[in-house]
Amino acid sequence: MTTYISCSASQQVQWFSTNNQSEEFEMRFWQGIAKTQQENRWLCLISPSQLPNKTLLKAAGINLDRMLIVHANDNKARIQSSLNALNNGKCATVVTWCHNFSVDEQAKLSEACKQGNSHQILVKQAKEQLLKHAA
Repeated sequence: MTTYISCSASQQVQWFSTNNQSEEFEMRFWQGIAKTQQENRWLCLISPSQLPNKTLLKAAGINLDRMLIVHANDNKARIQSSLNALNNGKCATVVTWCHNFSVDEQAKLSEACKQGNSHQILVKQAKEQLLKHAA
């Protein structure tokens, strides 16, 4: 099960969980991200569980010239990288793959969205999926 938590600058928080790992789901996910990617602002991916397929990203409408991938070693570094990317206002959207986060960290991320007028998506995978990726 993967849980997605979305927060916008207007402080609107939405979340959902799914077991769907299909290409159709992935395409719809990236198409949604493409809608948030604004001209002259970046899309930042922090510690993706696997690198997304470039062809799929292009087909979904992602501007690859304005996409940055950050690799962070641990959850604390992932959250800090997210806060930095959101606060500076250069990123329209920051997507972070993290294993767990506290209510306090989520509140800080929400405030950073507001500060940078950005959109944040947290992707949290279930422990079973994390073990599969590590194998």
